[in-house]
Amino acid sequence: MDAARIPPNLSYLTIYNPTLRPSTPIPDDEDAEEQAQILFYTSKERAVSRDRMLRQVGLAKALVNFSGMFTDNSGCENVHSQTRRMIMVFPEPDFYIHAGVELAKTPRAPTTKAKGKEKGVKSILKGKEKEPFIITYDYSDASVNDQALRDDILKGYERFKLKHGSFTTILSTLGQQALELQLERFFTVWAWSWNIEDGLELGPHLDTPLHPMYRRILPLLDTLSNDIPDTIIPIAVTSTHAIPSTRFSEAQFPAILPKHLLSLVPPPPETLPPSPSTPTIHDGTMRPKRPPDSDSNNINGEEPNMTDDGSRSTFMRMGMPNMDVGKWGWLNFAKNGKKPTKEEQGAKLNTENNKDTTLEEIPQTPTSSVDQSALDDAMSSENVMPNALLAAEVEPEYFTTAELDNTSTVSDIVDAIPKSSTSLEPLSISPSPSPPLPRPFMSTIVHLAEDFHSFNTGKRKIFYLTKHPFLLALIVNQNGEDLDLAMSELEPLSKTVDDLLDAFGVVLRDEDLKSSTETIPSLTKILQSKDRHIFVLSEVPFAVQDDSQEFNSNSVHLFNAQALLRSQYNMQEVFSRGQNPQHWHMARRVDQVSGDGDRFGTLGEMYMQVFRKETSLADVDNALTGVIRRMEEDIL
Repeated sequence: MDAARIPPNLSYLTIYNPTLRPSTPIPDDEDAEEQAQILFYTSKERAVSRDRMLRQVGLAKALVNFSGMFTDNSGCENVHSQTRRMIMVFPEPDFYIHAGVELAKTPRAPTTKAKGKEKGVKSILKGKEKEPFIITYDYSDASVNDQALRDDILKGYERFKLKHGSFTTILSTLGQQALELQLERFFTVWAWSWNIEDGLELGPHLDTPLHPMYRRILPLLDTLSNDIPDTIIPIAVTSTHAIPSTRFSEAQFPAILPKHLLSLVPPPPETLPPSPSTPTIHDGTMRPKRPPDSDSNNINGEEPNMTDDGSRSTFMRMGMPNMDVGKWGWLNFAKNGKKPTKEEQGAKLNTENNKDTTLEEIPQTPTSSVDQSALDDAMSSENVMPNALLAAEVEPEYFTTAELDNTSTVSDIVDAIPKSSTSLEPLSISPSPSPPLPRPFMSTIVHLAEDFHSFNTGKRKIFYLTKHPFLLALIVNQNGEDLDLAMSELEPLSKTVDDLLDAFGVVLRDEDLKSSTETIPSLTKILQSKDRHIFVLSEVPFAVQDDSQEFNSNSVHLFNAQALLRSQYNMQEVFSRGQNPQHWHMARRVDQVSGDGDRFGTLGEMYMQVFRKETSLADVDNALTGVIRRMEEDIL
């Protein structure tokens, strides 16, 4: 890719409603009335004049009104020019989303601007002036796709609708000012994080794919559905796939809801950052550094004196007997770990004798007396071996569990210990661990429509639990005032949901073990690119894809095929072939056929890519038919 190439980018984005009027009408001020219809506007240029904003919105209105004269649909959907695309989306009645997108461009070689013949005395005296360079660009019309742009805008609208509610509901309940504020907060961030060039992949524009273990996990979810009220709808997801229950598939929720649940799945535990409470510090040799001893008087790098009280207390905590460590010469180490020589000891003694201050003038720290029995008790409670076993060379006597067969209480166990072993620490018996408390549900609130074709939305609460790699969500399909009642009904289900997540993990591990024991694929299968396919269901917002890999394709042929299948021309299949490389791209609409051969509905849409060389149209048609036949057997 050319380094000087400028990728496609958003020029401006606006949302308007032509039926709105200003709250305080101003006579003979048409601009104020036009501006009151604009609910949201953002531009690549930070400061845009009012006239330019009104011209851009006015052009969009004119195109929609003009095209509406020739069609019964909503009107103009896109306009192409040499440098940009204009996209119009109609998400709700009387609401319009309009975007201007600049095409990708590459600068040409700089050219000079011709000025014509110079005349007059000025040209004679000064001669010809230096002609300025003009930079021109070559625009790439294939850098964006109309269908992909529309899908991205509709996806952003659906996400706003899920988090805040529909435009119609906010306007009717909260008013225009509240709607403008929520649009500003959401679409400003969304617009400038929109990577238009990444939108050319077909996979993210399609519905959420079903999990490869969907058929094995579905009975477990349906069993949970039978044990909970009808107003609670379960669904399980991972970070890439969904496992809807039968009750969820029948509820006709929007396609953005499973995608939103996918974003709630936490990352794997191994990818989480380490806890800051337990830092690991290594030196250059990868050996862990010893933490500083807070009890020792190690100042300015000096070695601790083993005869001071701090060092003595450190040794006491390590289980050393209560002894005068100053009497033991093997504890007086030098800095290099060797015993000092006689010359060094003499030099040190002479230095001490030459001091002006005598030993009698130095105040002596009083030595506190230590209660030996209290110290033994304290050490015993800290599970430290008492002094008698360290100082005396006596083998302690032990007892076995066979001697405790006839004991039942703690006092009986203590009495059964031999008297000669009383110096050992008392036997501690910990009570049996109590069962873990059920995990509390996490929750989030979404806005869902009353039915599939309604634009009036209401709050719904979702309770969920996670256990890598699954998330199991329980959607409360009730009004907002009944959410507290639903919470009381869901509290006893925490243990059941936890067990169900464990069962999901068992199914996943069994499948991994099964796949690991399969035969190694041949060299031809490894080197040859495998065909990819994905089947988009029409009744539910899910897709069935190839289990071996995720379906990702940036082929513009599949976008064009999708637009043709969903157009008013009633096309059944579309075949196309690229030039370099010569790959096949196919799309076919799959209808439901009765036993008599009559078509009574659409089952879904199949998209497929074939990467094999020397493949004819008949070969790819047979491959597509075979995949559809297997898919129909699995679904039906």
